[in-house]
Amino acid sequence: MESNTGKRRILILHPDLKTHSRYAGNSDAVLLFEPRAFNGLVDSLRRDYSDFVDGISLKYRDNIDWWVTSVASRDTVQSKAYLNLAYLLYLGSLLSNGTQIDVIVCGSRGLKRSIDSLLRDRRISGIEIDLVRDRGLRNMIKRSLLVHLVRVVKFVLDTFRKELSARASRAEGRRPDFKHPLLLADIFILDGTFKGDRFEDRYYNDFPDALAEMNFAYLPTLCITKEYRSVFSKMRSSKHPFLIKEDFLTAGDYLWTMLHVVRGALLPKYYHKFRDLDVYPIFNEDFLENLSTSSFEALLGFRLIKRLRERKVRIGLLLDWFENQNVDKSLNLAIHKFHPETRSLGYQAFNVSSNYLCVQPTAVEQNAGVIPDIVAVSGKAKTNYLKELNSNLEVVVAPAFRFKHVWKANETRKGGDLSVQVSLPMMLPDSLEILKVLRSIRARLPSSIKFAVKIHPVTDRKKVESFLSSNQMDTIPVWTDSFEECLKRTSVLVSSTSSVIMEAITKGVPAIVIGSQSQITHNPIPPGLDQKMWALCYTADEVAEKIRFYSGLDDESRAGLAKIGEKIKEEYFEPVTAESVSGFTSLLQRMMLN
Repeated sequence: MESNTGKRRILILHPDLKTHSRYAGNSDAVLLFEPRAFNGLVDSLRRDYSDFVDGISLKYRDNIDWWVTSVASRDTVQSKAYLNLAYLLYLGSLLSNGTQIDVIVCGSRGLKRSIDSLLRDRRISGIEIDLVRDRGLRNMIKRSLLVHLVRVVKFVLDTFRKELSARASRAEGRRPDFKHPLLLADIFILDGTFKGDRFEDRYYNDFPDALAEMNFAYLPTLCITKEYRSVFSKMRSSKHPFLIKEDFLTAGDYLWTMLHVVRGALLPKYYHKFRDLDVYPIFNEDFLENLSTSSFEALLGFRLIKRLRERKVRIGLLLDWFENQNVDKSLNLAIHKFHPETRSLGYQAFNVSSNYLCVQPTAVEQNAGVIPDIVAVSGKAKTNYLKELNSNLEVVVAPAFRFKHVWKANETRKGGDLSVQVSLPMMLPDSLEILKVLRSIRARLPSSIKFAVKIHPVTDRKKVESFLSSNQMDTIPVWTDSFEECLKRTSVLVSSTSSVIMEAITKGVPAIVIGSQSQITHNPIPPGLDQKMWALCYTADEVAEKIRFYSGLDDESRAGLAKIGEKIKEEYFEPVTAESVSGFTSLLQRMMLN
């Protein structure tokens, strides 16, 4: 089928930019996907989506196997259900507006089935649906039931390695004091968490030093895939003790965790209609594909809290690094179930996109006991946002330990050469999307504009450097200093999804947020923030134009931006002072079980 222009009108509902590029090079095709319009639709979806998931969760209130799933988490980065639902609604809006479509391209079988249902309901025929799937044995396994077996085997092997490493290191260092109630601080161990033998707390910074009178210990979740032996040894010899899961978990706990694949698959499914659309295929696909990924780690945390109760280890307080992901839900549910006398405090010290839905707790989650009793935010302006879906949530303001450097004196940037820092986000596809924009605009800008790349500490550095090299961008310097140091020589920041955007703005550094060309844009700038400080750009031309604009600012204009940044800092980054630290410590002491 062809349109009146003789060109096939193609709607690509696929997150992979390579798929978009393949069709973009076809002179006989007109591409219909408009990123800005798509993300406008997404902005209106947030509340309804959370209400929809809440309706399902009501039926599973006490079921841990539900709460650790991708659907229940509302984690819109790890789960693709939200994205595919948005694709489906976007298609529906185009059809309602009379847009002629010849071909729909998608990469999800669940989405295809929901599209088939939509077209049948509207009695629309003649549209070709092209299901683009990665080929090869590895990707065939990913799409089959074998994927769960592969993941279980990988989990068993990984567990065996961890157990051996934990056992070999038990004689080293010191263990927490189990004679008195423990204040457990939830953290993640990443590649680079230890600098040599020194532990760098990127979550609570040096705040644990202020808890000398409390029985404090870290509760780590390992997000690394190698060097277990070394990491266990370093944790055991750290200044502040670590409570190691492997010291308490049993073979039965690991078996119970693996059987989540079976228990989860047998859960009845209640997600059928969303706005009168058949979304069962979308949600069922996401549910099944993620049964045995991060759910395993969450379930081990749940069993750990149970084992601590059986071993008569008293938890005085859980300090949860709170993103409301499945690992958070499992810890809080376990605390409320196995240690009902213990309270939990969530600490939310980051700025994320409003489309990262899980960070906003709901009343259903609160009533089910899967979120903390109190949530602390690191800036007073974040309070209303956090309570948007649950006005009864108790929220307090705490020091922004992780961002205390933003309160150091600003350095007013002068004219002259403009240093553009391209700060890459955590997810590799997002990073490569930004680098492709950089590749296309460099030649259009004056030579006085200098670029530098800052790689996220979690991102695969070799893959980023390989991309730079293969695209004739290896002459662009890659900055390795701390972001705080890099910001001192930055005049404009280019990034997406990352909280570094807000850090830059507080220093008077204007930020350009790169909107996704193929999926949901995760813009971490809160609604209503002064738009003199930032711009959301969806095309390379828009990015180049904004860089030229910021490069033309005079010293007086830059000083004005610094003043705006100061006001934003006061709203979104609670200062770390003796008074604020004392207030937060006092709150922990009041909540602590004696």
